[in-house]
Amino acid sequence: MQYQPARELIDAGCAIALASDYNPGSSPSGNMNFVIALSCIQMKMLPEEAINAATINGAYAMELEQNWAA
Repeated sequence: MQYQPARELIDAGCAIALASDYNPGSSPSGNMNFVIALSCIQMKMLPEEAINAATINGAYAMELEQNWAA
């Protein structure tokens, strides 16, 4: 499976959310540090973009943005 074109999407103004999708079959890791590092290396995201995608953008994707500010 190819990585998504995060750099192109960000440059086009899209918001990106990162998650681990932990499951023993296709994604046997829940390590978010790895997810963030992989997004920087393979998807050409900046560290700040990857951290935002794994935290606040993920909260918005799950409609939990109100909990973020608390």
